[in-house]
Amino acid sequence: MSSPFIARLETAWPENAAKHLLLALALLRGAKPRSACEHFRPVLFPEGKFADPEDLCVLLHDPNDLSLMAEPNADYHLDYADALVRSRNWSGLHELVSRSSNCLAAPTEIGES
Repeated sequence: MSSPFIARLETAWPENAAKHLLLALALLRGAKPRSACEHFRPVLFPEGKFADPEDLCVLLHDPNDLSLMAEPNADYHLDYADALVRSRNWSGLHELVSRSSNCLAAPTEIGES
């Protein structure tokens, strides 16, 4: 069911991060998690560096466009983790968790030092 969407997206959209993330989501929904990982990884780890949700939000949305109500979130990172689990890519999952844990520290309680 996702094949026509994927084919059109691959041919009609310009190369950018949004295209790769949409392709990754479509492939994941189409039961192709390994292929989805191939599209998630270059966007979430550009040049080998971890793109945290704030970096990704700026990459995907113009911060000066006040008509968008876009906020950083970890949805793409969670979908990538899902694709890694489904494709049994344990080393990729370990990399995602270890790199993201450095950026996503647990909030502290008020008054804690």
